[in-house]
Amino acid sequence: MKICAIIAEFNPFHLGHKKLIEQARQKTLCDHIFCFMGQNFNERATPCILDKQLRAEMAILGGCDAVFEIPNALTILNAEMFANFTIKAVSSFSNITHICFGSECGNIDAILELASFLNNEPKEYKMALKNFLEQGFSLNISKQKALNFVIDNNICSFKSPKITKTLLSYPNNILAVEYAKVLLRENLKLTPITFKRESKISATEIRKMCMEEKNIKKAKQMLDEESFNILTKSQTMQNFPNTELFNNIKLLNARLDALNLSKIFDVSEGLDKKIYNESIKSTNYDDFLCSACGKRYTKNRIERILLSNVLKIDKTLIKQAFSRKYLPYLKVVALCDNKKMMPEITKSKSKIILRKNDADFVLQNNSLARKLNEIDNKCERLYSLLTQKKPNEDNLFVKTKFIK
Repeated sequence: MKICAIIAEFNPFHLGHKKLIEQARQKTLCDHIFCFMGQNFNERATPCILDKQLRAEMAILGGCDAVFEIPNALTILNAEMFANFTIKAVSSFSNITHICFGSECGNIDAILELASFLNNEPKEYKMALKNFLEQGFSLNISKQKALNFVIDNNICSFKSPKITKTLLSYPNNILAVEYAKVLLRENLKLTPITFKRESKISATEIRKMCMEEKNIKKAKQMLDEESFNILTKSQTMQNFPNTELFNNIKLLNARLDALNLSKIFDVSEGLDKKIYNESIKSTNYDDFLCSACGKRYTKNRIERILLSNVLKIDKTLIKQAFSRKYLPYLKVVALCDNKKMMPEITKSKSKIILRKNDADFVLQNNSLARKLNEIDNKCERLYSLLTQKKPNEDNLFVKTKFIK
């Protein structure tokens, strides 16, 4: 049996995701599609437009066979770390043969070539990278500039240099390269495939229509019927996340907990003081973000640090999880109602949580699992506050949804 994995946020699930699933089935001739996603906060550390149960239901109705959630502490991270933890989740399954992801370029050969290059950086590239970092550029911008430098000066050659030079300039290309780096470095027996993203279909635009313009009907053309109905009906159960409240919570925590900032993952020396000082001086969140960001520190990095500070995701926890070959557990959020699927979802070296007994076992026997679940519960409470929805008491005990 062949299974293809897809890593996505489904924020929300749209026609581009549906097409990706169809393409993956056609290309791999797989028997099932397993999807892996974060929970109620995405990789950029912003609240998702819908909660994980609704997004997972959209995905099942859109063609997925099973949706697994990854602990939120391991997905509110930069692209490199996000890729490492999501690949840990996928590679824990003995029956997954392929991994599929969207990208702006749609060229898997170029992605793999650059990934191999970055796994074995030549000294000329390292020197150029160091030079740009010393000039005050962020790590991502420095990588782009260093790559362009070695290509333009014929120091390193690539089969398609024009494509290669664009790979670190677009978010989905960057993630694709990071996935490929892990696959190559760990010598995993997973076949990667990528498809070019639909430029006319944008989850960002859908969120803007719904949350800013308050016009859900305007987004209908980018959604399948089931997803549109779920998005519309969701408003009777919860509000869209209150981003103003969310930003104020993050700013308040930065002001009140200066000592903890230095312990948060991705906080380099001096950045904790900069964040604290700017939070005290700023009169509102937008002013703070303008002051805290710059050439060296990107908006996404600052926002991830702020949410990690609220949730107390520290360096020690991330280091502990990174040292493990597999994640301690994966929870099944939603599953197609098919008896043949049951044996397939359990073929993982991570503990698969489907029932209450599974959750009891993993929490009693694994300290890392307890820490990750504690943060997931904080995420649930925070998200419920932002959406004015009653929170679940414990994330791991929420029942898996079976969908026909």
